[in-house]
Amino acid sequence: EQYNLDAMLNLIAPGCTVVEVDEITEGAACTALLASEFIDNDAPLFFANSDQYVEWDAAEFMYRMQESEADGGIVTFKATHPKWSYAKVDNDGIVTEVAEKNPISNNATVGYYYWRKGSDFVKYANQMIKKDVRVNNEFYVCPVFNQAIEDGKKIRIKEVKGMWGLGTPEDLQYFIENYK
Repeated sequence: EQYNLDAMLNLIAPGCTVVEVDEITEGAACTALLASEFIDNDAPLFFANSDQYVEWDAAEFMYRMQESEADGGIVTFKATHPKWSYAKVDNDGIVTEVAEKNPISNNATVGYYYWRKGSDFVKYANQMIKKDVRVNNEFYVCPVFNQAIEDGKKIRIKEVKGMWGLGTPEDLQYFIENYK
């Protein structure tokens, strides 16, 4: 209410629904599931973390995901710091495993995640929670893909060249001093 978020978002996306979260959840996957009644369907679903600046073409990403008939997609950049999530891919570019806060490859995730069907995310997030798959005692969004991979779903990555984390004061300062 204080920031008129409902009104602002409706200017950008008329008719959108804002799901208010009144308490701290057990992680981003749990928070996303609070919108299950709106996303548990066959429509595409896209998640974007809010603490980074990314140089990318969203339309091209969506086109590539649809063209490849991927069940899911992950936007990545090259890194090895353990503060990120990671995706390991096979020789065909299919994701074989993801890991949160554990560099299993140099394909770090930006925090942008695509699902061909929102219902797949809901299904696999609930599976992950039922199995109690946590990192740092939280249910993250990226590890949901492991449930889909185990079920034979095809997940692809799309690398971007420019990604700047803004989640900490140090990250923001680095961005201000180095972004050109």
